[in-house]
Amino acid sequence: MDFPQIVALRKEPLSMSQWSVSGAENERRQCASFCKWAVRHDLLQASPMDGIEVWRQSGLGTSTGIDALNQKITHLEQQTIDLRLQLEERDEDLAAARATSRELMTQLHRAARRR
Repeated sequence: MDFPQIVALRKEPLSMSQWSVSGAENERRQCASFCKWAVRHDLLQASPMDGIEVWRQSGLGTSTGIDALNQKITHLEQQTIDLRLQLEERDEDLAAARATSRELMTQLHRAARRR
């Protein structure tokens, strides 16, 4: 049975709780996801054993690049969290500066009226 070469799979981002699963569980989930995708695209009959063979032929389960990508994703997620915290801090600083500016302008206008 010939299968078309699979160029890319669309994957949803993993939540932080999903990163803690074991390697075998992660591979099982990837295989299940791939099989669902293959069935939807008529590349595979709805038999789980067929899905395992297609998964192996695709080379996705044995790629050493998956670990590197997972590490990169984890690093980028942490970087995103750090940047969001910095942004929140800057937003707070900006709000405080605006409040101070409004107060100073109010005082300036009051002083101008008294003259």
